[in-house]
Amino acid sequence: MWQQRGEVIIKSFPLSPGLPDHHHSYLNDIDSMYVTDAYHSLSIERYRVSQELIEKVTEGDWNGDGNEADRQQKDAVAARGYFQTFLMVKESVKIF
Repeated sequence: MWQQRGEVIIKSFPLSPGLPDHHHSYLNDIDSMYVTDAYHSLSIERYRVSQELIEKVTEGDWNGDGNEADRQQKDAVAARGYFQTFLMVKESVKIF
């Protein structure tokens, strides 16, 4: 179906606006949305996370190596992986 209709579908989407002129502002906007985005994304995947847990992981207060309770917290591991991926994606769109 995509081979038959893909071109028609693509033409119905608006053109990409591209990256904004104010790069630092754009990156700040991305940062400000992170906790909410991570919460929703991880919740959809059925992890039991809270904004507090995501902030703990983001701030580096979660210690999977030295804290047994943290090590057993699979949801925190998922939140940590999400944060590390977020940083990689953010770095890929960073403009100097």
